[in-house]
Order: sequence, then structure tokens, then C-alpha cells
Amino acid sequence: MFPIMHAATLPYRPDIDGLRALAVLGVLVYHAFPAALPGGFAGVDLFFVISGYLITGILARSLREGTFSLADFYARRVRRLFPALIVVLLAAMALGAVIQLPGDYARLGRNVSAGAAFVANLALGRETGYFTGVAESNPLLHLWSLGIEEQFYLAWPLILWAAFRLRRFRGGVLWTLVLLSLGYSAYLVDADRNWAFYSPFSRFWELGAGGLLALASMDGGSRPRRLSRAWGLRRLRGPSSIAGVALIGLSFVWLRPGGWFPGFGALPAVLGALLLLGCGPDAWLNRHLLRRRLLVWIGLISYPLYLWHWPILAFANTALTDVPPRYWSWMHAAGLALSLLLAWLTYRYVESPVRQRPIRRRAIIGLGAAMACTAVLGLWLWHAQGVPARIAPSVRPLVAANLLDGPWRRGIGEGSCHNQVYAGSLAGPDQGCFPAGHPSVLLWGDSSAAALSAGLRPLQGPRGFVLWQATTDATAPLFDDSRRNNMQRTLSSINDTVLQQLRDTPPDVVLLHAFWPKAADSPDALLAQLGRTRDIIRSAWPHARVVVLGPLPFWRFSLQQNILNYSVRHGKAPAGFMRFGLLPNAFEYDRAMAAGAQRLGLAYLSAVDLMCNPQEGCLARLGPAAGDLTYVDGLHLSAAGARYLAERLLDGSGAEILGQ
Repeated sequence: MFPIMHAATLPYRPDIDGLRALAVLGVLVYHAFPAALPGGFAGVDLFFVISGYLITGILARSLREGTFSLADFYARRVRRLFPALIVVLLAAMALGAVIQLPGDYARLGRNVSAGAAFVANLALGRETGYFTGVAESNPLLHLWSLGIEEQFYLAWPLILWAAFRLRRFRGGVLWTLVLLSLGYSAYLVDADRNWAFYSPFSRFWELGAGGLLALASMDGGSRPRRLSRAWGLRRLRGPSSIAGVALIGLSFVWLRPGGWFPGFGALPAVLGALLLLGCGPDAWLNRHLLRRRLLVWIGLISYPLYLWHWPILAFANTALTDVPPRYWSWMHAAGLALSLLLAWLTYRYVESPVRQRPIRRRAIIGLGAAMACTAVLGLWLWHAQGVPARIAPSVRPLVAANLLDGPWRRGIGEGSCHNQVYAGSLAGPDQGCFPAGHPSVLLWGDSSAAALSAGLRPLQGPRGFVLWQATTDATAPLFDDSRRNNMQRTLSSINDTVLQQLRDTPPDVVLLHAFWPKAADSPDALLAQLGRTRDIIRSAWPHARVVVLGPLPFWRFSLQQNILNYSVRHGKAPAGFMRFGLLPNAFEYDRAMAAGAQRLGLAYLSAVDLMCNPQEGCLARLGPAAGDLTYVDGLHLSAAGARYLAERLLDGSGAEILGQ
């Protein structure tokens, strides 16, 4: 049996469970209804502060009383974290076997292993931004926060142990570490925002701030006299609790993905949590809000609730791609209700029985072995490439292939003409992105335009034109100073570079294309930006003909996922044209852009008209093989899809595009 820290316990404070409830509710509402609480993701920052406060309090007492034991500490962490996490990881693998594509299921296996080893943040930091669209379909994305916590607790007990031996310099050492972490986080927000979110050291300061508060409260009791003296009179605890809730509410409403977060942008949420923890359980708002029975109950189940909610929402989004957007809110509300039920069942029948038993070596070893087996199973799924054999033979060839492969990337000009603007010169070393000849057609836009280039390029000789390509990821051909691409460059800065580098060699035709629904907040805003683009192009290239290619129809998640979902519903593969999983945005923007382009004096071509028909939907595949699918994901054309659209553009409206 492990040694136990007999005196190293803290008095139970129900208001802390109430604060946990605020934290988890912020995250849940943000994930289910992001427009309702755009900064709710800061709930995780509250969890960090609470965790740092409670765990540091326990560690500090054990160090002061001489009962400190690393073995005991980690045994308690295993007993606290492993049972519910193992259940959720196993459930995720079971659901993924029914719902996910082979490639996604293989990634799930890898993420299971990373989550089981508490390094999910390190794995995700290399591949997925928390706020990107891809993240929406990752059922274990939320495990990044567990990785941050456990990496913190690998170092923090040893740091505290050393700091207690220093005594005289204890505060200075710990404050220095916390401030260095905050500075590093602020630096990374500009240098590498994705890593700023997932880096353990950029989040160290949030847990450390809770720890410093716990150390400042060590004079005993639940009312920290030292903090009371620092803040003034005892009566200030009431206003402090109100200020704490106000700062948390401000964070939940004001924060947005981007900006200064998670550096200085996380300070209001962290300070709010510190105020609520520091003012004690008897402060006015702590008594009248945080100690409410419902909030305390939600706080008690907050850990399994956090674990369950995101897999439920992510799997529902992936499996129910045919649900119309008007019902998404209901679907997400049902997902949260199910998460609440599963969280209570997990707390009642998994967490509580384990935590109420004495800490025995055999039980800890058993939990460790179960977690190791879970990680191994995840690695096997990754190694088995998502077990394609589980997919019905009728659709397996269509959904098992990786379409975002090297040939497709080379076809869109990745490494040559696509994203060439970042190389400093659009022309590049012998890339052939702007060949000589007339008429020259400049394809200008984002990655959707780059995908179309794979279809236009082979038709240059037969159709008598030369193709120029100036495409950049997430960069519509608009001169908008307020929007930034995935490299945090404004659209104006990228497109000004294109214009300047081709100023002396203007094209004959400018073909503008992008994922238009993402390029502006509304069709009217987009048309206003297109009017500005028209004026700038005409000023720079007076003789160039400007043509706008409207939005492509696009799908909820990937086309392959929709084909799999259709086959599960109907027991067969869909036909060539399909409306299952189509989103309405492209059709709305197409109608508005067709009418608006006429007012702006711009030639307009409808990709929707060329790819869809009212009776059957939009073109999903040209044949039985994976290479016949028209999209490689939900919105980028495959080589086959690009060739299909390019041929119809040049057949039906080729004279208009070429200005003949």
C-alpha cells in the first residue's frame, strides 16, 4: 500500500465545485453554440487555476508536515483521472468503428494513445489548430488540457520541494517561473499561435498562479488572512467575488479565437478565478451563486462531463451530416443532455467507487495496466490504418482511399505555384507559373482556386490559352485589411503583392475564385469587397477582363464521410449526383453573387449551375473508383472534379472567359 499524506488534505469548499461548474458550462456552451458564448473556451483556463490552487495546497501541506511522497501523489492522480478517461477512450473507439472513415479512425487510434499517455497537446500542436474547422471532427481534441495539467504536475511537485528547501527565496523563484511562462505565452501568440495554445510552458503560468494563491493562503483556515490584508479590509471579499464573476463573464463574452489569447488575453479569466478562490467560501457571491446545489452538482461531475461532451458532439456532427443546419442547435442540445447523463453515470458508478476505496498498490497497478492496454489498442488501430475491412464492400473503395495525397498536392501547384507569394517572388525559379503567350488567364484566389488549376492546366494547348496561377491558402482575391489568412497575413497584404509583381506584365483575363462563403460575413459584404477588387484591378490593368467564378457546392465534412453515412442509412452507395450532406450556403451565395455581379459590371460564371441539377443534387462521383470522386474533402475539387468543371467552363462559356 502506498504511504498516505494523512494531514495533507484541504477543507471541502462547495463554492469551488460551483466555480468548476462555471468553467465546464462555459466550455460546453462554446462547443455546442459558439455564437452564444464566443469566449467560453476560457473555461479551461479556470480549470487550470482551480487545479493549481487545490493540488498546490495539498502538496504544500504535505511538505510542511513532512509527509510528502511522490508515489502517493501520482497514485492519487491515477485514481482521480484514469477510471473515467479509460471508459471514454474505449467508448470513443467503439463509436469510431461505426462512424468514422478509415483515415479518421486511424487518427483516432493515434489520439487515443496520445490521450492515454497524457501528451495529446504535444500531438495536436503539430497537426491541428483548436479553432480550425478540421478540429470539429476530432473526438479527442479536448484531451489537450489533460496533457497540459499532467505535464505541469511532472515538474511542479519537484519545483515546490526545491522551493520549500530554499525558504527565503521560495516566493521569488515561483513568481519568476510564473512570469516567465506568461511572457513566453505572450511571445508565442505572435510567433506561433497554435503552439501558444498547446505548449505546456505557455500554460504553466495559469496553473502556477493558482499555486501561488494556495501558498499565500497557507496560514490556515478557509479565510486567507494574508490575502485579506493585501486587498484591504475583510469587507472587500464581497466586492472581490463580484469582480471575479464579472471578469469571468467578460472573458466568456469578449474573447475570440485570435487576438492576445492565450497570452494576456487569458488574464481576465485567470484573475477572476483567483479572486473567487481567494475571497473564501463565505464571500457574498460565493455563498449566493457558487454554492447553489445545482452548480455544486455540476461541479462534482465536471470531469466526466468534460470528457464526454466533446466526443458526443463530434461524433454526432460526423454521423449526422444530412441534418439541415436549422436543426443543428437541437442536435447539439440533445448531445449535451446525453453528455450530462453519461457524466452522472460515470461519476456514480465508475469514479466514486474507485475514489472511495483506500489507495492500494494492486488497484493503482491495475488502472495503469488498463490505461496501457487502451493505448496499445489505439496504436493498433493506427497501425491497421483504421481497419478498412469494417466498411461495407459496396462503398469501401470510395471511402478508404486517401485523396489528399502527393499527386493531388502537386497537381494544385503545392511547392511551386500555390503559396508562391511566401517565397518572395511569384515567378519562382523556373516554376512555369506565368508562361508566355496569349490569351493569358490569371487564376487568382485561395486553395479552392488552386484545386481548379489541376483541371484548367491540361486544357491550355487544346483550348488555346495559357494559365497563370496566383493562389494562396485561405486568401480570397479581396483587398480586405480586416481579414487574415491561416498565416495571419491580411488579405490585402497578400493580394497587393500579387498585383505589384504582375504590374508590368498584366494578364488578358483575371479569373477570381475562392471559397466565397468563408471570405466575408454575408453576400452583401462580399459584393462590396468584390467591387473594391474590381476597381483596383481595373486601375492596375485597364485592359484585363475580370471574371468571377462563383462558389462550388460543398459538403458537411468530407464527401467520403457523406458517402459512408449514406451507405449506413440506405445500405448502398449513392448515385453519381447526391444531395445528402450538401450545405445550403453555396446556393445562397451563388444567387446573390449572380445578381450582384451584374450590378458591378463583372462577368459571372456559376459553378453551382455546372455541378448540380435541381432534381438529383450535385455531382459526387464520375465512376466507381475513389479517383472518380469529385472532391478530396468537403470543398476542394479532386483532379477528376477539376477536369469536369474546367471542361464545362470552357465549353459553355469559354469565349466569355477568354474575352473573345
